[in-house]
Amino acid sequence: MTGWLTGAWAGAPRRAPEEELERMLGLYRDKYADFTVKHFHEQLQKRHGYVLGYTVTKLALHASGLVRKAPKRSAHRKKRPRRPLLGMMLHQDGSRHVWLEGLPAMDLIPSQSALLHRGSRTNIPLTNQNCPRIVAI
Repeated sequence: MTGWLTGAWAGAPRRAPEEELERMLGLYRDKYADFTVKHFHEQLQKRHGYVLGYTVTKLALHASGLVRKAPKRSAHRKKRPRRPLLGMMLHQDGSRHVWLEGLPAMDLIPSQSALLHRGSRTNIPLTNQNCPRIVAI
């Protein structure tokens, strides 16, 4: 890490030539200040025989302060809680019990929407039209 801090790697064999970077920065300042980095790089290649890559160009423009970095974008798919819907969570209780005197033990399975008990904003009553039921098993 000492080479990085002291600049000993400045003469790296694949490093972009300093003269070429200075020429590119001068062209941007003088002629192409209102261009985007991508368009500027295309024009450098077409009109000025520029051979360095787009990333080198962009990083040099950022380092010199001629171009600001683009702001970070938000996530493409944002996580959000599911919207509560009627019947989204049903509590069902099934137990064998003698519910009515004189009749054998039966299974009674009542269904209750959890949404109606959590301060729901929708006051939709559970009726035959909006809540299916099982008549006989």
